[in-house]
Amino acid sequence: MMSDFSALISLYNAILNYVQQRGFQDYDDFSWKLTEKVSKEFSRGNFDVEKIIKKVSTRFFKMNNLKREEFFSRNFASLVLKKWNEPKALKYPLRDEDKPAIVQLTRIQKQRGSYQQISVDDIDSFKKIRNVPAELVTKMVPLKVKERQINAWFAEIIGEPFTQKDWGGELRDLYSNRVKLGDRRVPTAFLLKGPGVKGTLTAAKCGKNGDQILRLVKAYSARLFIVQFVGKIHTNLIETLEAHVAYESRKGKKLSYCVIDGVDTARILIAYNKMKDYQVPIS
Repeated sequence: MMSDFSALISLYNAILNYVQQRGFQDYDDFSWKLTEKVSKEFSRGNFDVEKIIKKVSTRFFKMNNLKREEFFSRNFASLVLKKWNEPKALKYPLRDEDKPAIVQLTRIQKQRGSYQQISVDDIDSFKKIRNVPAELVTKMVPLKVKERQINAWFAEIIGEPFTQKDWGGELRDLYSNRVKLGDRRVPTAFLLKGPGVKGTLTAAKCGKNGDQILRLVKAYSARLFIVQFVGKIHTNLIETLEAHVAYESRKGKKLSYCVIDGVDTARILIAYNKMKDYQVPIS
């Protein structure tokens, strides 16, 4: 029976390989979460792998557009049981074959939590927004400002002289390495949504199955990802953005993400005198 660290990593690698061979992305550290759940349940004498999979709390299946029952197979259950029963003692000093397992888990643990959600008020490039209370602009939302105009205004505010045309295959609407966060310049990718989107902005309204969010996060040089909309942003979009950022952070990156809804968009535009009809004194 599996009882040591090295064997646990062996099980993890087997699960991760299965996930990748099936063509899935290992979102939400699913392979590691399943490894931990299998170890816990098997230790209790519960060897029903199919039921164990159902107990794992994860966004993995949603992000892969997959049902839990579609993930399970008898071959997978046999693989997990085989790895569990493999005798493999961890000895000290560590053997050469054990060292990669230690390195692997250390990598996983270091990469966990290497992302954070921030608010637009935290971004120094938009610092004037802190002087504009949300109550001042609530009745202005949803804004009737076109996406291209917001793109141009945001570029002016952050001091980005180079912009790109918006088209379906673009990874992001606006990219800049001039955004300042904590007095440091941070490469930033924006996904901008204007009044062409009706109602609340959900993940489903960002391309097919939210693929525009995926493409945004695939802007590999970016370390801050921002989704902006002229109205209300649904929580499922925020959760989808977080899941993609969390997955990307596993490559050893320290990432941040931010959502700017209609209220915060209006606060920015007023703070930087882009909406002349709604100017307020800015100190």
